Amino acid sequence: AAEGALAMLKSPYSKVREVAVETLASAGRKKDAAAIRDLINVETRKGFAENNAAALIKRFSKRARALSK
Repeated sequence: AAEGALAMLKSPYSKVREVAVETLASAGRKKDAAAIRDLINVETRKGFAENNAAALIKRFSKRARALSK
């Protein structure tokens, strides 16, 4: 599931990216934290036509930090 979720981080749809982050977080693989941080950078630069809300991006950051431990 985690490998499929990595590909979904590039989806043009914000909800798909949100689900991907939650899937990666639940998989608990430390190596996925970097991919989530990369997504956060793109989201904060408004790199998608449909970006996630600031509150969700903040949650993504928490997920990445938790995986990094």
